[in-house]
Amino acid sequence: EKEVLRLNLYRRMLTSYLLVCLIPLLLSLFTTIKLEQNVRDSLLADRDNVSENIQREIDLKLDDAITTASVLASDTMIGQLGTQYAFSRTDSIEQNALIDTLARARVQHQAVNFVFCYFQRSGHIVSDERAYSRGAADLFAKRLEIPYETLMEALQNPSVSYSVQPVTTTGTPYLLVTYNQFTSDYEERLSCVGLLLRIPHNLVQWDEE
Repeated sequence: EKEVLRLNLYRRMLTSYLLVCLIPLLLSLFTTIKLEQNVRDSLLADRDNVSENIQREIDLKLDDAITTASVLASDTMIGQLGTQYAFSRTDSIEQNALIDTLARARVQHQAVNFVFCYFQRSGHIVSDERAYSRGAADLFAKRLEIPYETLMEALQNPSVSYSVQPVTTTGTPYLLVTYNQFTSDYEERLSCVGLLLRIPHNLVQWDEE
């Protein structure tokens, strides 16, 4: 009987000892798990905040680019040149002035890599650097590092006022913002202002069709 009592006492002491040892260990484990969860939640929240900030900045840049393209499209020089089927000597002077206007627009917007205007009737392209005749439009495409067919396909969208579309170059993919100007009866497009933005199109949240 004494042995049984001694054994029970030993078991109780052992159980108490184990509890005394295990409680701090369990508390430490719980604290570690809780801390790990807090760190994980904090990282996820930070990542979401960064994504939201990036998206907000991209949206602002796109809105600014669309507004800039709209303002440029309403420029009187573009309106005048857009009505011509061939550029005269006077038109060439206007063309040079337009190059300066487009260059200023590019400098004022850091996200914009190129600014240009495509004239439907004459086939001329005037960029923020120089002008290109219809037969030299492929040189402009090379300057943008965009295949000529890809560029012309992107510009052939005369049914909408403006558009934002991805354009894959031989280097970094960009976004092309275009703004069209039409005749008063909207039967014919006269010009198309284009802005190439240094924003990879995979960062843009496209609206579902």
